[in-house]
Amino acid sequence: MSIPRLSLVVFAVVGLFGCEPPSDAQGSVCDLAHEFVTCPECADGTTTCTYNGTSATELSCGECQARGVLYRQLCDDGVTDSAATVEDGTSCTTVPEF
Repeated sequence: MSIPRLSLVVFAVVGLFGCEPPSDAQGSVCDLAHEFVTCPECADGTTTCTYNGTSATELSCGECQARGVLYRQLCDDGVTDSAATVEDGTSCTTVPEF
């Protein structure tokens, strides 16, 4: 195999695998925040969501708005925990609207 052809093979392998995250990689809290940008337009009640000492309280529809604000705050604060860790560690409570 010639050097130029070998270079193409190496480039193809690096191109295919070098830019992909490892299969066990998890999204970031900023990715999670992006998922909650669009929430349904309803209001179940006032919801407070908390993760690791950071809280957000919002009038929410199924916790969506409160989670979105919390995840954006965590992203802005530079939290590096994975999305899965943040989701698992987030607790929310809702006071229903009457």
